[in-house]
Amino acid sequence: MKKVFLPVLMLLVLASCGGKKNSSTTEIIKDTAITKPVVADNSQKVIYQNAIYYTGRVEFHFKDAAGADVVVYISNMPEDSGAVYPGYLLESTDTLEGIPGANPAMIGKSFLLVKNTAGEVREIKATN
Repeated sequence: MKKVFLPVLMLLVLASCGGKKNSSTTEIIKDTAITKPVVADNSQKVIYQNAIYYTGRVEFHFKDAAGADVVVYISNMPEDSGAVYPGYLLESTDTLEGIPGANPAMIGKSFLLVKNTAGEVREIKATN
């Protein structure tokens, strides 16, 4: 009888505890919605004008919507993590003797300068 009594007692205790909800307890529901802070548009639309290739950096020249000159200096040293730019902004070095300049096919085209929160250019992107 002892062998049957203990399991039956445990079932009764579990049944009496699990069936009722105490009305004084509140159920906590976590908010799982992810909210992102509003980020200001850190891009500037510019028109490509020229590029000058130096040892250690490339100088890209643009004009903004107001006609002001915008110069972007990007390191071309392998150990620097400078801004990213499309390789086609410069002349192809496959058939070129000497240092590359601005790709003539890209001059006058629109590009976006993507900046970080400090206002530094992090990427030059082609506009669609």
